[in-house]
Amino acid sequence: MFNFLTKSARFNKQKLDNTYELIRNKQNKDPSNFVCIQSQQPTAADGAPETDAAYLSQANTELENYNYDLFRSFSGLFPALQTALKSQKITVPTLPQSLAFGPISGRQDMLLVAQTGSGKTLAYLIPLVNSLLNGSEKGMRALILVPTKELALQVHKAALSLTQRIKFPILSSASAPISKLAIGISTPHAVPLALLSSISYLVLDECDALLQKLNLKKIDNILNIIQQQQNVQISLLSATLNSELNLVANSFLANKAQIFLNRQKANKNIFHDFVNCGKSAHKSLVLKQILTENRPPFIVFCSENSTAKSVFQELNLNSNFPSLLLIGTMNESERKVNYLKFRQQRSLVLVATDVACRGLDFFGVNCVIQYDLASDIEHYIHRSGRSGRQQKGRSVNLYTLKERERGGVDEIWKACEECERKGFQENRKGGANVERKDEMNVELKFKLKEAGKVDEQ
Repeated sequence: MFNFLTKSARFNKQKLDNTYELIRNKQNKDPSNFVCIQSQQPTAADGAPETDAAYLSQANTELENYNYDLFRSFSGLFPALQTALKSQKITVPTLPQSLAFGPISGRQDMLLVAQTGSGKTLAYLIPLVNSLLNGSEKGMRALILVPTKELALQVHKAALSLTQRIKFPILSSASAPISKLAIGISTPHAVPLALLSSISYLVLDECDALLQKLNLKKIDNILNIIQQQQNVQISLLSATLNSELNLVANSFLANKAQIFLNRQKANKNIFHDFVNCGKSAHKSLVLKQILTENRPPFIVFCSENSTAKSVFQELNLNSNFPSLLLIGTMNESERKVNYLKFRQQRSLVLVATDVACRGLDFFGVNCVIQYDLASDIEHYIHRSGRSGRQQKGRSVNLYTLKERERGGVDEIWKACEECERKGFQENRKGGANVERKDEMNVELKFKLKEAGKVDEQ
């Protein structure tokens, strides 16, 4: 992967141009490679366990107060919903979908913690739509809260994909009359509190992000109103479990079913690479080399808006990798345009921050590059989970000696240990390097002629 990073490294621009154009042309001819298409839907595994107990024993699952048979087949759903799923080649529920169906359909509060990319959106949409289709009530019956407008758009599209052939009003358009809504999809600050009196279901998606300081007061108001009503089923879904989420779950969810799938562990579909760049000035050159030697699409994560802007400008001005930018300080229309452009593969590189990219689906992303180290394991799981969705992926962590000394690398390394899919460049010929943790003491010294002598301090 990094075999050209040597003291004699040279970028062959003509070769780079040809290679990148070839990749772009191949993907444009094959729609299954487009980011906007989930090309590999869940299918029945060969030799899948026949019993629920055997199935769960293979899946590293923790269940508390859970008393349901697993939802292993779509055959019992409303017929039009079965047809909608089949048209998308979704034939078998993922594990989160299997586990979430019982509590939501049975009107039991639920906390679900599962990996990014495991199908959590459909895990609540399928039972919600099925329950509403089998009911006779009018008006808005369910409210889905998400942290960003981009994620609201994504959930809206997923809901429409389930109901496009059904004469049933499941919408999130701000222009639609409230009385016509069956399911409302919104950010917390856009919700009129008066609407809460009619709902039977409340979903907080990416709720660890929802419980950030900016949203806490609004979320608290919503949950307090809901708590005063009778028979409102509440679902909290997240890729990670933090103290704020745990507090809300314990305070507002009565007799809740708790479902934990591989919590605080990195996705086993992802190869996790750790690269010591020596010093910060070398990160840009290493980034370009990674982009050269790996298959797109790419997402490059930065911790600060200013860093993301700098990387974006460098890639567009001084490299052959035209990129898009997605950061929180951009206005809504700019973020929406760039998000859709990347999904449509009009650019193969997206430079983003954590907040702007939280919860968004980019199916087909091959490689996530952590230009700045994630601040903690929760953020790392969210970042790396942009790749490895129904396919193999790669997460590359760029760090310097100073960043290593400040901590964080060891925590991320530990989270990847059980994946048996991580390594350093020194051992790439032998495959994944998972022998022992103290190999973190072996530092990679880049000798890049273009960058001059490496400062090892």
